[in-house]
Amino acid sequence: MMEYKDFVQKLQDDLSRKMPDMVFMPENMKKIQRGAYDGISATPKGSRIGVVLRPEDFYSEMKTDDDYGQIVSEAEDFIRENTGVVKEQDLDVLFDYEAFRENLTVELVGREQNQEMLAGIPHRDMEDMALIYRVTVSSQEKGGASVVVTNELLNFYGITPEQLHQDALKNAAEKQPFTIVTMESMVNKLMGLPEQDSALPAEQGAGDPPGFYIATTLSGVNGAAVIAYPDFMEEAAKKLQGDFFVLPSSIHEVLLLKDDGVFGYRELEDIVSCVNVEVVLPEEKLTDKVYHYDNTEKVFELAEKFEYRKQEQKQAREEQPRSVLEELKNLKEKTEQRKPKPQSRPTPAYGASL
Repeated sequence: MMEYKDFVQKLQDDLSRKMPDMVFMPENMKKIQRGAYDGISATPKGSRIGVVLRPEDFYSEMKTDDDYGQIVSEAEDFIRENTGVVKEQDLDVLFDYEAFRENLTVELVGREQNQEMLAGIPHRDMEDMALIYRVTVSSQEKGGASVVVTNELLNFYGITPEQLHQDALKNAAEKQPFTIVTMESMVNKLMGLPEQDSALPAEQGAGDPPGFYIATTLSGVNGAAVIAYPDFMEEAAKKLQGDFFVLPSSIHEVLLLKDDGVFGYRELEDIVSCVNVEVVLPEEKLTDKVYHYDNTEKVFELAEKFEYRKQEQKQAREEQPRSVLEELKNLKEKTEQRKPKPQSRPTPAYGASL
């Protein structure tokens, strides 16, 4: 079978011959969650908007050189199906902040695997994750496209990162509100069965809420970002009746689990790590960590930080009474030492006259 480098060049040459109305160019792409990768751009002549192929995806399908012809056909179909999804006029949203603001949304990604990209884009850290901002430039039935907001765009509009953050969260919450349903309800929905999960547990009179809940957006795309929505934590705490753990299932959703003392965060991290390896696509992985929401103190943090914080508070409570008692004991001893000792009076002898 041909080497990957030869495959990329041959694919580009053959697509150029089969599609003379397109201009093909090699590209070095940088993308959130995927990092840097080789690409082939296909742009209609006279247009500013093209489609980018990822040759690696097609090469992985090729078992022998005999498969090459079928792969070229699939690549051609991909280009034709996706060309025109984004129109020239769709780019106008990038030059008018009012239109830009109305199309803002948010996405939650892992910081570790996106360090290089995050250096050039506005973002807000959430423990070992980062909230980034996107603007939708096309949402047609055939497909959609969005662009990551960069520092250059921020400077172009002359807005602050804080304004971008507030505008993006407000628009995202309005256009893509969050949903919180039980795992069972989600499965029922996928199978076309009644969900039976619209009311809060307290309203149902069902006692403790069942197992895992799934939190995402109505569309289910980039739904893990709902944990940054202004009212999400409070609503989730009502749903789960108190403190809860947050397990990052993928960039598209998170799992919520009531903190009732049954599971420790290390057990839950083992579950997350296992799922990330066996189920989640690398470009959709968020993180291997587990998070916790303290409903009493209104704190979202890494579960290990919560555990450490609670241990410190417990230790402080246990030590405080002892230290007060010790001070009182020391004070009593010092007081006793300062008291004058009573003088003894001589006892008169028997028979002595007074």
